[in-house]
Amino acid sequence: MNEKSVRLLEAYKYLESEDLVYNESDFARKIKYDKATVNQYLRGKKDPSHRFIHRIVTIYHFLSEQWILYGEGEMINQNNLKDSNKMKDKELIDSNVLETIHNLSKATFLQQEHIGELIAILKSRYGLDSDKLKRGIQ
Repeated sequence: MNEKSVRLLEAYKYLESEDLVYNESDFARKIKYDKATVNQYLRGKKDPSHRFIHRIVTIYHFLSEQWILYGEGEMINQNNLKDSNKMKDKELIDSNVLETIHNLSKATFLQQEHIGELIAILKSRYGLDSDKLKRGIQ
């Protein structure tokens, strides 16, 4: 594995440790790259292209392109890291909101399904038609 591949792997592991990516598939999806190619780059089977590295630092702008490519400077640009933490918090909030909406939607569906079952029971027990039930509910 060449030095650039070692640095790339270190940057990837940093992203994982910060919960910015969960695995290689998630990483590939986020940088919009083929999973097999990402795997080859991370395993050192293929030399990471400049285009690939540029794509990563465009998305994770706190990572240093110069560091990954040439080992110059630090892996993390501290000035850009603060902005990234704000984005991470926003993503977490967005994720929580979406999960809450999904759970409420699921609960609403289950309630509607349960109401439908209760209406069917009332219809069968008392021979009520839909109009009478609607008037009784209102």
